[in-house]
Amino acid sequence: MHVITQVAEQDRLTVDAQTVLEIGKRHGCTFLVHPFTGTITEPKAAIGWVYVPLEQDNTPIPEEGYRRLKILQSEGVRASQILIGHEIPVAEATNERQASRTWIAPLVVAGIVGVATLGVIAAGALAVSALAAPAAVAAPAVAPVAVPSVATLGAVGLLAGAVLVDPSLVIVCQGSEQWVQIFSWVTA
Repeated sequence: MHVITQVAEQDRLTVDAQTVLEIGKRHGCTFLVHPFTGTITEPKAAIGWVYVPLEQDNTPIPEEGYRRLKILQSEGVRASQILIGHEIPVAEATNERQASRTWIAPLVVAGIVGVATLGVIAAGALAVSALAAPAAVAAPAVAPVAVPSVATLGAVGLLAGAVLVDPSLVIVCQGSEQWVQIFSWVTA
């Protein structure tokens, strides 16, 4: 059993990870090298996320995720493991058994993530409102059509910011055991 370890130097990529990144670029995909190596046998928390072996997770993977896996396989990349990553608040809601074993760390992390989420929501609402303000002022003069109010656009910004749940598909490169995120998607 391997234990996940944090890679000391972020700049130093393994040959496996470099190969995966190059394949992604050739196919118009953005991949992200994680600072971890090793396979896991049970859910592991890391940097605000919980990673779960694919066989232990029932999250539906969109076709784009499968397409990216097929691209890598056809290019000769072998994965020793496939992982699904969940943001900590989602993992807590879907895996109460794990949360009950360690209750202090998730509460602290959830509090930090909650404050960060509120900040992102507020920033999104402000940005949408700021961008919509000139249009809301100029539109009635230019064309007498129904223009959504700044408050409505701000609410849309709040709703858009509230959907911050991103599962991710991660491969563990066979050989170096380097983690590479190959796909991330938004769920409600």
